[in-house]
Parts: sequence; structure tokens; C-alpha cells
Amino acid sequence: MLYSPFEGHVERGVMAGIAIEAKVRPYLNTGAIAAAGLELKPLFLKVSKVHQ
Repeated sequence: MLYSPFEGHVERGVMAGIAIEAKVRPYLNTGAIAAAGLELKPLFLKVSKVHQ
């Protein structure tokens, strides 16, 4: 899984990053994750910010 801490990378296709808002949480690109054939647990998706 490719992770990037830089703003805008998830929207450009990186699988995961960090969303810093009122709280820090994972930021996921579900299209890139699905294209890689990865599956994530529903609880992880529930607590993450998701870019589709």
C-alpha cells in the first residue's frame, strides 16, 4: 500500500494519507485500493475519510 503524507496526493491516486481536521484520521483513495485488489475491514473504512 502506497502512503503519502502530502496534501492532494490521495486525490491524484495515492492509496492512503492522513486527514488532519478536528481529529487526525486515515484518508483513503478507494479507487486505488480497489484497483490493487486490497480489501479493508469495514470498521477501518468507517473511521477513515474516503476519496472516491
